[in-house]
Amino acid sequence: GERSKFGLLGFGHANARIGTYLASRGQAATAWAIPRHRENGDHEANYSNGSNNAHPLREAASLQELVGWHECLILAAPADAQEPYIAALEELNPFLHDTVLLVVDPHDPTLHSGGRLEAKHVIESQLSRASPKLAHDKSALNGKGVNGKIESSRSKLNGNPNNLMPGLPEYVRSLLHDLTRFNTKDPQQGMVLENGLGEPLRQNGGPIESFGHIAQYDDRHTPVVTMFSGGLDSTYMLLRLQQLGFTNVHAVAVDLGGLTDEEQLTQIAAHFGATFTHLDGRELFVQQGVTSAIRAHAKYLGMYPISSSLSRPVIARMTADYAKTLHAGLLLHTANLSQNSLPRLNNSIQHYGFPGQFGSPYVRSVVSRERKAQELSAVGLTFKSDRKLSGDENLWCREFESGPLDDPESFDIPEDAYQWTAHRGHYAPEKLTLTFEKGNLVSVNGDRLPLVEAIALLNKEVGKFGHGRFVGLEPIRTDEKVLEVREAPAATIIMDALRHLEVAVLESNALELKQSLEQKWVTEAIFGRWESSCHTMCDAAIASALDGVGGTVTYRIDHTRFLPCSIVADTPRYIQDRDQWEYKESLRLKLRF
Repeated sequence: GERSKFGLLGFGHANARIGTYLASRGQAATAWAIPRHRENGDHEANYSNGSNNAHPLREAASLQELVGWHECLILAAPADAQEPYIAALEELNPFLHDTVLLVVDPHDPTLHSGGRLEAKHVIESQLSRASPKLAHDKSALNGKGVNGKIESSRSKLNGNPNNLMPGLPEYVRSLLHDLTRFNTKDPQQGMVLENGLGEPLRQNGGPIESFGHIAQYDDRHTPVVTMFSGGLDSTYMLLRLQQLGFTNVHAVAVDLGGLTDEEQLTQIAAHFGATFTHLDGRELFVQQGVTSAIRAHAKYLGMYPISSSLSRPVIARMTADYAKTLHAGLLLHTANLSQNSLPRLNNSIQHYGFPGQFGSPYVRSVVSRERKAQELSAVGLTFKSDRKLSGDENLWCREFESGPLDDPESFDIPEDAYQWTAHRGHYAPEKLTLTFEKGNLVSVNGDRLPLVEAIALLNKEVGKFGHGRFVGLEPIRTDEKVLEVREAPAATIIMDALRHLEVAVLESNALELKQSLEQKWVTEAIFGRWESSCHTMCDAAIASALDGVGGTVTYRIDHTRFLPCSIVADTPRYIQDRDQWEYKESLRLKLRF
């Protein structure tokens, strides 16, 4: 059908007056609203709008349809109802570049947080007297950044006859002019918008995937738990939750052995009225993740040790358990579509039985780093928006991506990105002895140590020689690949030593089967299926295979290589004296004949 010129967002009396005006001018309009619309309280989507039944509004099936159909959108909503619409529009920023957004309210038309929108023009106006001012960070229509008023007899900004408002459609200028005569106190009555407009932004039962989804959560006083690192994404999350009016926000950091500045994180959280909580997850990470990863030689295609595949289930478990103690209604994280952490976290949160709503708004609400930094700067926090390395660190592995590593065909790894393997001088060659029992590392150089301490020691002693760096591509959900760089000195030598003992002890066909199970174990972990039936079966079989694997491996290590100089298995299958073996084997063969 014929497309209408104006798209209406929102419900309530302001919307009714605009609808009445457009009908009186013979202008067709299409409307859309969030199912539960907040305006000094909640209204259902079919809230009566006192308008004229002779001119019913068309209903858009979705916000994207409304945006696609119209050059001018009118947001008829006061400040307390704006944020859900801003969040929903933000998801459609790529489609807003040629759109004029007019914010109309009889009292305060100020568009809060409108800087997040990439509309061509944003204009704010009251109904009873047209005094449109340009939104705080949008370019002025006259190209001069002037905030001014429209006189009732003119359709020009600032009363300047020479201001032609370039790019503004004539029918929008006419609307701005006519708003000066619009009577806000006596709207016609009788129009009812039936059955609601549009469809829910979020399907029932699905994960949260946008800030619009979060905005639909009615109880602004429910405890909200969000995973928090103090970085740009998680800090911006706190800002948006504050803007949405949530009053009981808990920012949670799970310590897995990386660097955590609790004082700084507490201050950042407090800046947005949130409570910071630090959870120590190191022991659980080693018990649940690292121990089984060592047994499974958890490297992707044998190329590099996996890391966040191990850490995300632990973070999800501890955060979900904490959220349950608070009876939280929302549990949020910051993973996006290009990160495998998205399914890993979502699947684990669901697996560990969090009863509320959960997910990441960054799936659909794609906000540039520059915009996040700008908005945080406006509230007093400074972040660098230039994309450098994005890092993730725990006691097992340090990994980084993005920035100079975005393009696999041409990338440069900054030397200062490394810590454990950073060059700090020349060291004399050393020997390191690792001892295993039932496939588990139990001592280093004869000293029995908890695995947490053994890993820290080996990261230092192996890393200082520069060993344990990896570069490799990792598949994401679309099976496209992203480049990642890692350093994991302890993982490198521990898994190498265990493999030597496995070869020394296990039958060859058992070893081949174990290797095939290892890759299946890794695949399940990478794609977020931790503790799935397949993953659990592989884990049990691998542990069973290692039940009799024990012994020591001694390495000679220097700046060029690390190689075993002694492999001593508890139940070996290797030959120690080949001449003696040849003699005994020949005698055995003679006795058979």
